[in-house]
Amino acid sequence: GSWTPESTRATLALQCLLSLCAWALMRTLPALTIALLAAFVHRCCLRMADPFGDVAGLPIDEARAALFTGGPNGSAFPAALVGVFESNRRLRGATLLFTEEVVGSECVGVAPNGDLLMLDRNGFVFRATPQQRKGGALAYELSKER
Repeated sequence: GSWTPESTRATLALQCLLSLCAWALMRTLPALTIALLAAFVHRCCLRMADPFGDVAGLPIDEARAALFTGGPNGSAFPAALVGVFESNRRLRGATLLFTEEVVGSECVGVAPNGDLLMLDRNGFVFRATPQQRKGGALAYELSKER
């Protein structure tokens, strides 16, 4: 149990060695963790969705890839919307009704007598009864149902 210069040097050398090991571990541990995580994620990305979880995805050959949309043998991108696929532009000429009175109406029902029944975003039911035409446009009388 006595103190000697040799024991002090040995203790300092051991402390330096432990500090060096700790420094090396602190430098390599994050990189090692990232590498292991990347390997795990890469394996997960090769798996297919259930129920095909155990089947690995295969590369797509060039002949099939050429058939994809925008490919040399595929359909145009964006697709040409003609005929029955053409955009419906009829609503662009429609008249907006009750824009400040009925807010957020997503459901509109038409009664046999021509009344419009609307449910707004707050849960209130509105009834619009057709009135006489004013200047060619159909007018409605709006009432809140109880």
